[in-house]
This record gives sequence, C-alpha cells and structure tokens, in this order.
Amino acid sequence: MSNTDFTGAPAPAPTLASTTREAEYFPRDTRTDFYVYLHRKATTREVFYVGKGEGRRAWESDSRSHPWRSTVRKHGIIVDIAAHGLQEWYAHELECELIALHGRRDCGSGPLVNMTDGGEGTSGRVVPDYV
Repeated sequence: MSNTDFTGAPAPAPTLASTTREAEYFPRDTRTDFYVYLHRKATTREVFYVGKGEGRRAWESDSRSHPWRSTVRKHGIIVDIAAHGLQEWYAHELECELIALHGRRDCGSGPLVNMTDGGEGTSGRVVPDYV
C-alpha cells in the first residue's frame, strides 16, 4: 500500500500525537504469555481437545464440558503444550487451525470434544441435544 490519501496526494507522515491517539483507540496487547495446548487420552494418546490458555489453564478441570469430563474419566489425560510464548491473537489463530486440522466430534469431522471452532468466546458453539 502506498503512502497516499484517497486523492492520490502524499499522506502526511504520522506524528507522535497521531500514533499515541491510535494506540489509545487500537491497543495492541503484546504480552507473550499465552500458549496452545492439546489434551490427549492417556490410553491411546489420541488428541481429544485443543485449547488456548495462560497460567495453569491447560491443567485445570474447572469450566469443562460434559464430553470433556466423560473422556477424562474414561481415558485419563495427558497435557501437551503445542506452542508457548505466543501473543494472544496468534494463540487464537493456532487454536483455530489445530481444531480444524483434528476435527470436532459434534460436527462429525473428527474426535475433538471442543464445542467451538476456537478463538474468543463461544462463537460457533453447537449445543448438544442432551443439554
């Protein structure tokens, strides 16, 4: 993209004031303490869940779905960190890619018990009939 405005005239160079205003309106979190993790069945090592987290999230069992809990009760769990030291936006992207690669059980495309395609929130969540 060239440094011109919509009329074709050269755009003014950004000033400190304009970049400061941009930072206020478009904050960019540059923390790199996020990671993407895989939960595997201890019995077969098959991946059954992909997630994004920070801190101890990969090892927590709170706030997990019924299918996740059932899988862990039946097979046990192995936690693998797929990538670490990531900015949050990249962790979201990688989580989505890995979910698409392995496939979701509720969509009939694979073994994962994930209820969304990844990324922020519960966008794309399929609510099973038994809920």
